[in-house]
Amino acid sequence: MCSDFECIEDLQILLFTALCEPKLEAFPLCFIYDYPKCQSALAKVKRQVARRFEMYMFGVEVANGYDELQDEEDYKKCFQREINKRSILSKTPVDIDECFLSGLQNSLPQCSGVAIGIERLLSNLLK
Repeated sequence: MCSDFECIEDLQILLFTALCEPKLEAFPLCFIYDYPKCQSALAKVKRQVARRFEMYMFGVEVANGYDELQDEEDYKKCFQREINKRSILSKTPVDIDECFLSGLQNSLPQCSGVAIGIERLLSNLLK
């Protein structure tokens, strides 16, 4: 059984996937941004809005980026939330990467990151 939080998040993802993503096929390029806090990944959150985006080309997600967290405690909270969620869903437990966290003791400078699926990008460009 899931708590209301997990069920709402799952429902949001299902609705977006079923109702919105198919409509994105009509757009050569589309950015989705202002995700709800529960879908923040490792992005900063301001007023319940995650500072992250996804870029779609003809309905295929090709990039995912965000304004990165900087503080060790923020990362620790995110990791612990995911560990708790995995436990609720009876998934294999994982440990927090203490080595990674120790590298953040002085915080990261302001930074952002973008992951690009090269094979997805190329398949869209070669259409």
